[in-house]
Amino acid sequence: MPPRIDDTVRAAILADVAAGALSCRAIAKRHGVSPSTVSKLAAEAGPADAFERTQTQKATAAATVDQAARRAALGDAWLTLAEEAVAHTRAELDDANAAKAAVIAAVATDKHLALDKHGIDPNGLSAVDAWLAAMTGEEAT
Repeated sequence: MPPRIDDTVRAAILADVAAGALSCRAIAKRHGVSPSTVSKLAAEAGPADAFERTQTQKATAAATVDQAARRAALGDAWLTLAEEAVAHTRAELDDANAAKAAVIAAVATDKHLALDKHGIDPNGLSAVDAWLAAMTGEEAT
C-alpha cells in the first residue's frame, strides 16, 4: 500500500478540485500524484461528480452549432457578392472593370464553396451529428 499523502498536499489537491479550474489530470500533474488519487480524494471529500463535464460538452455543442450558422451566413454573403460581381461583368463595363468583377466573382464563389465544405463530414453527417456520434462513441450511420 502506498504511503498516505501528506496533509498539506492533500489540502492543496482538494483546494484545486474545489476551485474547479483544472482537470483531474492537470491537478495530478501539479501535485505529483496519479489522476486516480485525485479522483479518490475528490470523491471522499465532496461530490462524486467533481470532474463531470456535461455542461462543457453542451456548451461545446452549442458553440459548434452557432459557428455553423455563422459560416452559413458568411457563405451566403460570399455567394451574394459573387452574384453581384457577375451581374456587373454582364453589364456594360469597360474591359478593366469587367476583369476585376470576374476576379471578385471567382474568389467569392471559391470562398462560398470552401465554407460550404467545412460543415460536411466525410461520412456525410452534419457537424452536429458527427460530434454527437464521437461524444457518445456510437457508430455514425
